[in-house]
Amino acid sequence: RNSLAGSYAALESMLDNIGSSIYVRDIETDGLLFANRSLRSRFSKEIRDGSLSSLFEANMPSNSDSGNFEVYHDEKGRWYELYYTHIKWVDYRPVSLCAIYDITEKKTYQDKIEHQAYTDFLTGLYNRMCFERDLKKQLEETVKTGTKGVLMYLDLDDFKHINDTLGHQYGDI
Repeated sequence: RNSLAGSYAALESMLDNIGSSIYVRDIETDGLLFANRSLRSRFSKEIRDGSLSSLFEANMPSNSDSGNFEVYHDEKGRWYELYYTHIKWVDYRPVSLCAIYDITEKKTYQDKIEHQAYTDFLTGLYNRMCFERDLKKQLEETVKTGTKGVLMYLDLDDFKHINDTLGHQYGDI
């Protein structure tokens, strides 16, 4: 008994000092069996009101024993990545072990990179790649529904001449 209690205390101490929020939930009763310090401090409201499992495990496939996916927390305006696995607890009951990582900065950076990849720096409008993608979708929809559409092409003659003689800065203006 002392050995088991000591092992549990050591494990709890290790899990309290990991950079992610971790919890263990009884699958049958939905009861929270373990929550590390990070989870208790970041999600105290969700623990109190019992919404922790519905927030993080609502999209968990029923036939999957482990995996990961992203979750957006509307109230906090933050993105989290959830890693989960189903295991047997020390008393052999089925539990869900979940590790939660805050990936908000990663998602913000990813959105910024995508914005830069799909828009023109000068105008902020979609670039050629997005235009071609959207045009293809519109053409497919037009063919599918049997409707008609119009495409207007606008070109500025000799614009290269303006850039060459007055400079790109003036051309941008």
